[in-house]
Amino acid sequence: MARPQQRYRGIRQRHWGSWVSEIRHPLLKTRIWLGTFETAEDTAQAYDEAARLMCGPRARTSFPYNPNTSQSSSSKLLSATLTAFSI
Repeated sequence: MARPQQRYRGIRQRHWGSWVSEIRHPLLKTRIWLGTFETAEDTAQAYDEAARLMCGPRARTSFPYNPNTSQSSSSKLLSATLTAFSI
């Protein structure tokens, strides 16, 4: 199985081909499962959203921050999940 030409932060590929991501909560030191995705880019975007929700716009991400993009329904679900872990 070929590795992607561009290496994204916070993702890995399962041996059967799907992409997965998880992120560490900076204060609780626990891993939060972000999900399974079909492409490396979708997986990296999910990681980036989680990183920005936890660390703000200065989070280390794979893609540049664009404040003009609208928040998707998956972003809202991710935000709720991360908030639940913070309590």
